[in-house]
Amino acid sequence: MRLFVMYRENPFFSIIIPTMSEIRAIRGTLDSIARQSFRDYEVIVCDYKSTDGTIQIAREYDVDIIDINKPGASVARNRGALDAEGDYLVFLDADTSMAPDCLKFFKIAADSGALGGFPLVYWDTKDRLTDFFRRYIINPLYYVNSLAGGNAWPSCCCFYETDAFVKSGGFSENTPIYSSIDLNAKLKNFGKLKFVPNAKCFTSDRRVRDWGLGSYCITSAYVLLMKLIKDKEPPLDFYEAIR
Repeated sequence: MRLFVMYRENPFFSIIIPTMSEIRAIRGTLDSIARQSFRDYEVIVCDYKSTDGTIQIAREYDVDIIDINKPGASVARNRGALDAEGDYLVFLDADTSMAPDCLKFFKIAADSGALGGFPLVYWDTKDRLTDFFRRYIINPLYYVNSLAGGNAWPSCCCFYETDAFVKSGGFSENTPIYSSIDLNAKLKNFGKLKFVPNAKCFTSDRRVRDWGLGSYCITSAYVLLMKLIKDKEPPLDFYEAIR
């Protein structure tokens, strides 16, 4: 049995993972948490009706498991936050693994006064073009966004101060994509959000593989621009729920 280690009753981080039949990815995600150099955390898995053994794998680890009755990553994230006891919440997708020092750099950012933050995100891919596009086009755009004080950050791995997250109302449950944009805008009323490039994570490229790189980029860009320019949300069934 793989066990996480927590040094105090109330942890610094509560790591919240939404799941919905994630058997192919969940073990790697939980293993990446177990390898963290900073170990003052709890782990909460919020599951929507997994039927593939996801929960059986999660039970091999020292995690709390919450069953939810509505699909959607934002629903699961908000539900997990209700039971979290940490000073800060870390939202981690079930197909995303953290580099061993990710939490350590999140902690440094929090200690420096950041209300929340975001790591450098790579796609976990073997395709060179996909990797190149993420590293040298998408990631620099996120960096420019951070310099400009923008709110468009990926939600596959991020952290927020718990009290501020609760006061903000949490993630929007009425949009299938980019639900963190409105949240980030609200949280900036409470303090500073920080891009933490020393913290790294690796997330699945399964959307890219399913759609193709071109279709993925066009669709994502269209939805993002509609959101930022016209404040218009796509319907919930526009973007098929994975978790």
